Amino acid sequence: DIEKDNSGQRIEDLKRDGRVHRLGVEAEIHIGHKIMLESGIDYARAEFDGRSNRYNGYQGGLSVAKMWDSFMLHLSVEGGLNAFDASHPIFDKIREDKVYEAIGFLSWLNPLGYQNSYLNVGGGYEKNDSNIAFYDSEASFMFMTVGYQFGAGGIDDDDD
Repeated sequence: DIEKDNSGQRIEDLKRDGRVHRLGVEAEIHIGHKIMLESGIDYARAEFDGRSNRYNGYQGGLSVAKMWDSFMLHLSVEGGLNAFDASHPIFDKIREDKVYEAIGFLSWLNPLGYQNSYLNVGGGYEKNDSNIAFYDSEASFMFMTVGYQFGAGGIDDDDD
């Protein structure tokens, strides 16, 4: 719900309230001792009230993870295309966005002997390259998360 959508109130075609439905397929293979490769593709259909904000999105990605005794390194890249349905009422062209993302993080499993817990530290970069310069964007980010897994099947670093 977009409560104060000024552009959507002024121009019906720019309303941003709606839903995005996504369908994807992923596969993973083990390519060596404690090395996993994962790839995936997905399709998204964005149904927003404003016609120029509706789009079909196509995305693919590849990631690799390497395990050591108490650590896991995870690197991933993704790219995609969002093809919009209608001409933008202000810029007078149909929007097309190319999206790119790269993320890497290091996980410490069972840090300091605390079973079923983990610590993640990482960062990434995202870019949206649109044929309408107004929608171009870039972001870089860093993060740190701490977690605990409850119940049976805790974090086991003995799996291949």
